[in-house]
Amino acid sequence: MKSFSSIEKGYNRQFAAAYAAYMIAGSYFYKCEAANSYEEKHLYLHYVEMPMGKQIDCEKRIDDLMQNIEYNDPEFIESISNLKCKAAFYRDGDDFIVDFRTGGFESLQVLVDAGGRCTIALSS
Repeated sequence: MKSFSSIEKGYNRQFAAAYAAYMIAGSYFYKCEAANSYEEKHLYLHYVEMPMGKQIDCEKRIDDLMQNIEYNDPEFIESISNLKCKAAFYRDGDDFIVDFRTGGFESLQVLVDAGGRCTIALSS
């Protein structure tokens, strides 16, 4: 079953990857919720239209990035595991940003390029 109307064709890789990043990176926090539930639903619709094999590949790439952070900076991962966050979604040029905001404590941003490739930026 297609989630989109006949006006929209297929899914957007960038939006689908942004939703996967929201799910996976958000799971490292104590609690994570979207700052804008409408944008979360918009990203989700693109994600569910992505073929299952591509969903798994995308999730694996993001999980590998997060595990790399966990390996290189275990203190950061431990500190965010105790924090609640709100995930804000916005554009910065051609990139789509998923910004996990904790109210002044550690923060994590996932930058998703137009091809759906992700980069993670940390700040303490």
